[in-house]
Amino acid sequence: MRKTVKRCLLIMLSLGLVFMMSACGNSSETSSSSASQPDTSVSSEDSETEATVDLQNLSPDMLRVAGGASGGMYYTFATAWVQEIEKNTNIRFQVEATEGGASNVALVSQDANYIGLTSTPLVYEGENMTGWAKDSTVPYDGITALFPIYPSAFFCYALSDKGYGDIHDLEGKTVCLGPAGSSYDFQSNIYASIGVNIKPVALSWADAVNSLKDGTVDAVSFSGAHPFSTLVEVELTHDVTALRLSADDIKLLVEKDPTRPAVKISAGRYKCLTEDYETLCEYSFAIC
Repeated sequence: MRKTVKRCLLIMLSLGLVFMMSACGNSSETSSSSASQPDTSVSSEDSETEATVDLQNLSPDMLRVAGGASGGMYYTFATAWVQEIEKNTNIRFQVEATEGGASNVALVSQDANYIGLTSTPLVYEGENMTGWAKDSTVPYDGITALFPIYPSAFFCYALSDKGYGDIHDLEGKTVCLGPAGSSYDFQSNIYASIGVNIKPVALSWADAVNSLKDGTVDAVSFSGAHPFSTLVEVELTHDVTALRLSADDIKLLVEKDPTRPAVKISAGRYKCLTEDYETLCEYSFAIC
C-alpha cells in the first residue's frame, strides 16, 4: 500500500508542476497535452495485482501537505502551490501548519499520506539520527525527493536605533529565531559556532515582529526565501540594520558544515541592503 501511495504522490506532483509551468507561461504546449489526458492508472509491480487510482476524486483527507509555521515561507509556498493544482484539477489537498522542516521530515517518514516541505540538512539529520533527531531511537527514513523549491538563506536584522554593527554585537542579547522546529537549530548553531552567546527565543513570525517593535527582543534572524514577508513588513514602518557575518565567520561555518554552502543575497532585496549580504543557505525541496 505504501509503495502505491508514494507512486500516486509522484504522479500528482508531476501533474501539479505541469500546471504551475503552464500558469507561468513556461510550457503551455506540454501543459495542454498533459492536462487533457492525465494518466490516472497506477500499476503494481510484478506479481502484485494491478491497481487503479482515480486522481481526480481523492478523499479530501487522504493527502496532506505539511507546510510550516503560519506566515512563514514554507506555509505560504505550500498554500500557493496547492491552490494552483486545485485551480486546474479536481484534486484536493489539506495544507497543515507545522513547526517547520524538521517536523515535516518526521511526519512524512511516519505517514505515507503526507507531502512535506523541508531542507536537505534536516533530511540528512533525520536519516542519520543527528542534529534535531539525535534523541530518536529509529531513523526518519523512507523519504523520496519530489522537486526543488529554493535556497533558504540565513539573515539577521535589528532596528537601526539599537546601534548594532554586526552579529557579534548581539553578545548577551535576546534574539528571536522564529518558531521552534523551523530553522531554529540551524540558526542556534551559527551563533554558537562563531562564539556569539545570545539569549534565543522561539516565537511565531507575527509575534517576532511585534516583539522587535516593542523592544522585547533585540534582533530577529531567520532562514528562508528572500524577500521574507515579515522583514518587508517591518521595513514599512521602521529603519532596519542588516547584521552581517564576517568573511572569517562564513569560512569557519562552511568548513564545519559543508552541507550549508555560502551564498549572497543581492543588494536592493531589502531597503537595508545597500550591498550584497554574504551568508549561508540550506536548499529546500518537497518530499513524500
